[in-house]
Amino acid sequence: MPIQEQSKLMLKKEWKNLIVLDACRYDYFSEICDIKGKSKKVYSPAIKGDSAPTTNWYKQIFERNLKDCVHISAHPRVNSKTEVDGYNASKWFGKIYDLWDSHWDEEYGTVFPEDVSDEAKKIVRERAEQKYIIHFMQPHTPYICLPPPKTKKKKQPKSRNSIFRKIRNLAVKHTRNYIGDMQAVKLMEIFNMPPLSPQDDALRKVGKEGVKEAYEGNLKRALQSIKPLLDHLDGKTIITADHGELLGEKGRFGHSFKKEIKELVEVPWLEIE
Repeated sequence: MPIQEQSKLMLKKEWKNLIVLDACRYDYFSEICDIKGKSKKVYSPAIKGDSAPTTNWYKQIFERNLKDCVHISAHPRVNSKTEVDGYNASKWFGKIYDLWDSHWDEEYGTVFPEDVSDEAKKIVRERAEQKYIIHFMQPHTPYICLPPPKTKKKKQPKSRNSIFRKIRNLAVKHTRNYIGDMQAVKLMEIFNMPPLSPQDDALRKVGKEGVKEAYEGNLKRALQSIKPLLDHLDGKTIITADHGELLGEKGRFGHSFKKEIKELVEVPWLEIE
């Protein structure tokens, strides 16, 4: 039996609050999450389109009038300041809180889940009548249970529009399709080249199994941060994800792949009344 499409559920279901976990796989979520509610896996449309998965996801689901909705964003791709990769979030949402700007941790290159939860509680108290989308960065890299990565994500949204970045990523992707991520990371280390990303940095430090544990650690920390937030949210709350994550399947790590792989497209859908 085919799983339900997330985009259709988003339109069909009445929800007051939508909590987004970035790069969260259904299988890990179902094993770890102990928040009570009706849980199932759904199909994410994030692999459809020419942009990065998160942007594809927002284009597929949230390019419509959501002026009654407040977006609390830890992700630079969803911001009130500028268009990123063809998506202009401020055109669709009534209000965007740029936590990626106000609460970015320079040492790790991310926004910690506790900060998202704390700020969301304050915002909800002030504007209780609104609908909310609250986008957490975890379990996406960097892994905040490991030491800070040497190569960090930049917070500036425009860095995601860089032509150099797109060309570099395309070249890296084609190379790694042949040799796999672990082999590429080892070769770069042999030639004394810096890691390309927080993911590569983690693979150097702890290897494949260590990265799986670190991913799980990120997810646990995000879920622990969400629990106290739920007490401040009224109405139906949905916890879901924009896309999944490869953790060594087919020799790859991450999510920038336009392929129908279950670890990329199967994401959680937890309904909390």
